[in-house]
Amino acid sequence: MIDIKTEKLWLIEHVLKMQDEVLLHRLKTLIENLSIKGEGYNLEPMSLETFYARIEESEKAMNRGEIITQDDLKEEVKTWKKR
Repeated sequence: MIDIKTEKLWLIEHVLKMQDEVLLHRLKTLIENLSIKGEGYNLEPMSLETFYARIEESEKAMNRGEIITQDDLKEEVKTWKKR
């Protein structure tokens, strides 16, 4: 069984050490977008306005080069320290 306090401390420690601004932004976005309720995630439908705004923001991020290909991500994950 995972000790939640230990997991939180591990996460905090690693976030504090992060120097990659894009990765920090992605982590922030992930946390903001995931609203945990009980055992699952809040998967309520979004408005079309929100949907189109997210598409536009994603396109802007792509134009700024803030993307990583699936293959590059797989290679990056291989370098992560295994616990």
